[in-house]
Amino acid sequence: MNSIDHAPGPVAGPGALVPVHAWAMDEARGVGPDIDDLGEDHAKSNGAFAGWSSMRAVSHYPNDSLIPVTTLSSLWSFVLVMGLLTMTPGTDTALILRTAALGAPRRAWGVVFGIQSGTLSWGVLTSAGVTALFTASHLAYEALRWAGACYLIWMGLSMLWATRHRRSRRSIQSDEEPAAVSNDFFPGWRRGALTNLLNPKMGAFYVALLPQFIPSGAPTFIFGALLACVHIILGTAWSASLVVLAHRLRNLLQRPAARQVLDRVAGTVITGFGIRLATSNH
Repeated sequence: MNSIDHAPGPVAGPGALVPVHAWAMDEARGVGPDIDDLGEDHAKSNGAFAGWSSMRAVSHYPNDSLIPVTTLSSLWSFVLVMGLLTMTPGTDTALILRTAALGAPRRAWGVVFGIQSGTLSWGVLTSAGVTALFTASHLAYEALRWAGACYLIWMGLSMLWATRHRRSRRSIQSDEEPAAVSNDFFPGWRRGALTNLLNPKMGAFYVALLPQFIPSGAPTFIFGALLACVHIILGTAWSASLVVLAHRLRNLLQRPAARQVLDRVAGTVITGFGIRLATSNH
């Protein structure tokens, strides 16, 4: 009889041969010895139990090395998505460029850190589950949405009105305006923080996005806060490039005609985002 039709078995003692189909069929019916037990008993009879035990440990338990791989994969996916979204022009971009172009670098950095302070707040609140409760409340969401819309519209219209007012007095104030711009950090931080915190879409965005990148089994609050910090790093890096770009072009951007164009563009963009926020549905 061909040896391939035989397998070791524990019933007849060491070295005994049992037809493969016999113990395999018994195992399938659940009436015979377990296949692992067969191999284990045979390994004991040949003094190789330690090797068999290690094989069973490998085959019966999951590979823990997959956990950091999953975590790194989630982080890199989040970096890719948020990197593209961060570089998309919006209210933050217009506000940072406009402030830096006025020759107020400290105020521009205040806007940057104000925006990132709001991002951190939304990230922590989302990780703690507070934002989900907030966005589920129609009254709270609507109140914040209208407050944010009114603030953005007011800020944008103020920029547009300033360009019209400046044009009527351009011949008198064209040389004095750059010196009259405040370069304090805190006003910039306040404007950036309010722009971010009064936008409930940011909270809803985090509620929808963050859970998609938190690996199964990872601590939700810690990993969610980590993802928010990654977003802050990306946002700060992109904002820094905008501030540096505006500083390099300050001689051009501080000309009266260029400032008027920049204020009109920034004012229109910010007002448009405010109107969009006001007319959007929950």
